[in-house]
Amino acid sequence: MFKYLFFYNNNYLMSKINNDILKYLTNPIYQSNNNIEELTINNEDKDFYRKRILSMSKNIYSGVHYENNLNKAYNDFVFLAINYCKLTDKKDLLQEEYDIIAKQENNIVIPNDNSFNLTESNHMVFRSKKENPNTLDTFIHVKNNTQKDKFIPQQKNINLKQDKFKKKGVKDKKHKKDKKDKIL
Repeated sequence: MFKYLFFYNNNYLMSKINNDILKYLTNPIYQSNNNIEELTINNEDKDFYRKRILSMSKNIYSGVHYENNLNKAYNDFVFLAINYCKLTDKKDLLQEEYDIIAKQENNIVIPNDNSFNLTESNHMVFRSKKENPNTLDTFIHVKNNTQKDKFIPQQKNINLKQDKFKKKGVKDKKHKKDKKDKIL
């Protein structure tokens, strides 16, 4: 009875320790918490704090330090935004090249040959038995060392620092009229 109780208490203690280790020493990203609720932003609050948020983001971008969590979140946002822009720019450049290739392929005219010969098609598809005369050439094995041109694909170098990508998707600011004109 004592051995069973010790074994039971020992297993209980070990499982508790293992749960504590998993709870405190693992990365919280890998823990499955079903209690996490999705953050919802109230549109009224969003409109109310709009100018302050934009001012804070400009300040952080220029080097002002706020809370560590806020700066970390902003840096994560900037990192993700840069990667997103690079990805869309690469996609657009590659798509432009594919569009050019597709246009070139569409301009090629294939002549319509309506003649169809069944016997020629059958000879192309099915193997025909060839007579193989036995000569001395069939007993000699000649090796030809001809090298074929091997196509080695290369990674495409894409220049993402072009001027057309610097302000892509950014709306131009409307120029403010002179204040004198507004007074009149």
